Amino acid sequence: MIGLLLLVGLAQAEPLDPSGVWSLTGQDTDGESYDGSVLFQPWGPALDVTWHTSIGDYQGVALVVDERLYASWGAGPGFGLAVYTRGQDRLDGRWVLWRDRSDPGTEWATPQGRIRRGWYGTWEVDGRAPGADGVRYLALLTVERVGRTTVLTWDTGESVYQGVGFRRGDTLVVGWAYDAAGGLVAYTPRGDELRGRWAIAGDRRRGRERLERR
Repeated sequence: MIGLLLLVGLAQAEPLDPSGVWSLTGQDTDGESYDGSVLFQPWGPALDVTWHTSIGDYQGVALVVDERLYASWGAGPGFGLAVYTRGQDRLDGRWVLWRDRSDPGTEWATPQGRIRRGWYGTWEVDGRAPGADGVRYLALLTVERVGRTTVLTWDTGESVYQGVGFRRGDTLVVGWAYDAAGGLVAYTPRGDELRGRWAIAGDRRRGRERLERR
């Protein structure tokens, strides 16, 4: 809920607040079933996420964007979540780090060469890290279509980050990680449940989850 207000400035009549513990059942990308629980806790501009499942425990960061809940995870501490909106000839981005209470970082991306379908191609990024005194950085961002997901790669010349995104209209939400493939799950409210679909960068397959509030 907080992340929605900071990142995209959209108002909702009844904002989705996922805070608390949910029971979880799911199916991984190999079609195997799993179960467990997930905890959402407010954490600065975002939500902290902890999954305890029969296939492993995971940490993540989440935001509510346009009535949906998006959460990303990574193998180490260097991961986060980004939200891009497509404008005329550029992308405007806001991004958060896992367990960072600072204000979101920002990115402005302009095309380098031909861009297909308004998204796919190479972009020149001018960004600032989270916090009031965020460090400025430059990068090349490559956006590609892989199966039903969008894969993004940022190259700063010193570091490489990779992420996976889900598009909805002029908005692209991305789970990214440093030096590894990021993962992203998108949860959609269905009555008292949250129905999720998730993906890992570079994998054409998707997993599924269903959450029920305890």
